Amino acid sequence: MADPSSLSSFLNEAAWERLAEKLKLSHREVQVVQAMLEDQRESEIARRLELSPHTVHAHMDRLHGKLSVRSQPELIVKVLTAFLLMTAEPDSLLPPICGKRTSGRCPLNN
Repeated sequence: MADPSSLSSFLNEAAWERLAEKLKLSHREVQVVQAMLEDQRESEIARRLELSPHTVHAHMDRLHGKLSVRSQPELIVKVLTAFLLMTAEPDSLLPPICGKRTSGRCPLNN
C-alpha cells in the first residue's frame, strides 16, 4: 500500500493515466514507476507486483530507454516534470499546481 506522504500518492489516478498516455508507458511500467517513487528497491517491487526480480529489472531498463534517462533520480524528475507541464497546459483536465494558471502568470506557462 502506498504511503500517503510518498511522491506516488501526490498524483491521482487521472494524472497517472494521462502520464502513461503522454509518456507511452504500459500499465506495468506505471506500477514500477509508482513503486520507485515510493523508494522501493527492485526486490521490493518484485514482491509487491508478484514478478521476478529479473522481470522488474527488465521493466526498469525499458523505462530508462523510453524516457531517455540514465538513473532512477533522472527518471523520477522526468516523470514529475511531465506531470507539472501537463497541469500547465491550457486545456488540461488535471488540477493546476499553480493557482495563477488562468492569468498566465505560472512559471511553467513561460
